[in-house]
Amino acid sequence: MATLRSTSVRTRLVLGGAWATKRMKAVPDRPEAVVDSGLRGRLTEGGPDNTVPCMEVLMSELAHAPTMRFLSLLAAAAVLGGPIVGCEESDEGLAAPANEGTAGAGGSADPDSMGLGGAVLGEAVPDASAWSPEGPDASDPDLDVPPPQEDDEALPCEVSKVLATHCSGCHGEVPRFGAPMALVTWEDLQAPARSEPGRPVYELVLDRMVDVQRPMPPLPRPAADEAEISAMQDWVTSGAMMGESCDDELPPPPIDDVADGPLPPPHPDCDHVFELRAHGRAVPGDETPYPVPPLTDLYVNFTFQVPWTGSAHGISFHPIVDDDRVLHHWLLYTAPLGAILNGAITPGIGTHPGEALVAGWAPGGIATEMPDTVGMELPTGPLARFVLEMHYHNEAGYLDARDRSGVRVCATTNKRPNTAAVHLLGTEIIAMAGPGEFRFTGLCHPWLNLSGLVNRTPVNILTSSPHLHRRGTHLTTTIHRAAGGTDTLLDTPFDFDNQITHQTPQTLFPGDWLKTTCTYQNPGGIAGFGVRTQDEMCQNYVTAWPVGALDTGGSLIFAAHACML
Repeated sequence: MATLRSTSVRTRLVLGGAWATKRMKAVPDRPEAVVDSGLRGRLTEGGPDNTVPCMEVLMSELAHAPTMRFLSLLAAAAVLGGPIVGCEESDEGLAAPANEGTAGAGGSADPDSMGLGGAVLGEAVPDASAWSPEGPDASDPDLDVPPPQEDDEALPCEVSKVLATHCSGCHGEVPRFGAPMALVTWEDLQAPARSEPGRPVYELVLDRMVDVQRPMPPLPRPAADEAEISAMQDWVTSGAMMGESCDDELPPPPIDDVADGPLPPPHPDCDHVFELRAHGRAVPGDETPYPVPPLTDLYVNFTFQVPWTGSAHGISFHPIVDDDRVLHHWLLYTAPLGAILNGAITPGIGTHPGEALVAGWAPGGIATEMPDTVGMELPTGPLARFVLEMHYHNEAGYLDARDRSGVRVCATTNKRPNTAAVHLLGTEIIAMAGPGEFRFTGLCHPWLNLSGLVNRTPVNILTSSPHLHRRGTHLTTTIHRAAGGTDTLLDTPFDFDNQITHQTPQTLFPGDWLKTTCTYQNPGGIAGFGVRTQDEMCQNYVTAWPVGALDTGGSLIFAAHACML
């Protein structure tokens, strides 16, 4: 099969008769990766010359999963603006298949005769081997190559330092955690933004750095300080020009202690240590990676049988990060009855009626570790199930994404003195009509718990995890003391693309109650409560003990451990 060179190659893409050029660069410190301004993928057959088979770039071994292959072809066609013809070998590099009736009305593969019905993917410019590492010969009349510049793609040093300090953890040469683009070179920042193609990336970078509701870098990472924001503003307002690059080394990328470090040894209390991971085949014990299609906001549920008989406590839940280019976050639920087969892979919608949330992780988050005298409620085996919900965000269009991310569970059947669970605060009474800001409030009165007894013991809250949908902008939960006054449990902006767990240690005493308020910005139309992303929710998941102390019910979808009365 013909190949494309990945080191500074320009390929022609015929899109409805018009020529377009793209530049592809091998990442210097990761020769297995190829990056271009749109589709990005890893080399699956990278020899000494770093070459990628043409159809590997298109389908990247997805042939074994027909559904995934079909989705990938659709996505690639959407990126290219028309159907995909394919490639075949020729003396000149990669050429269109000859006269198969798909390259325009007459079946010709000539670019000038092609209409909207055809696209040639990956026709290499002749004599590619003679190109320099810096790109093709500018004298080639067929190519629109900008004149060479000294210090090409150089960002001013102060800009590079800000980006390296606050952005490179996700937006490095190979973006991570669903980030759609790199923020490393001057070209990266001059490119059209994916979310707003009419604006360059550098404008949106500055917008997000000063955005209170959806800041970049996202919480819990520290924000840029005033001097750093001022440096970015000065650069943007002066035209975002190239400048003198840094002579000294840039700050290293921010390290995600969980994603970038090894798993710690299990707690000595654990007598069950096991991993729940994404997998490619819907059979128990499968260890093949899951092929992630080039889609955004993809939810996939993986079901596992509980590996014990009787009851147990969860001691810790440590994230396992595999293909960090496309992993956005994961949530772990428990289902009391095994309605879904062990090993099953099912599409998700982001909600789990009747199931209980146990743990979760997003980039920048930490592992869940219970206090020494407290264990997390886990389901009784062997009929119960774990459900691992993976959220993938493959906006960059990687066609070779394969993932085995998940969680290591450390549990014990020698239960600890206290049992905790994740309880649900908020409201499901939500209705919006027309544009504007909306607020909805839910109450939790612990003395109405379903045990039928007046709550006479303190309730210990450990963590809070807000969950709203796309319109959600803010969540506040306050504690109203029986003795008078209020305390804030959580008061935080909300970003659907960055849902994290907050450490919120508080104690509720008999007679105290909680109030949760969610704020939304509705662009227009009608919206109400629902499980779909286009619907809305107002939820604060709090980990608290003793288990059941906040169970009042009130959930319209019968969510476990709800306190909505």
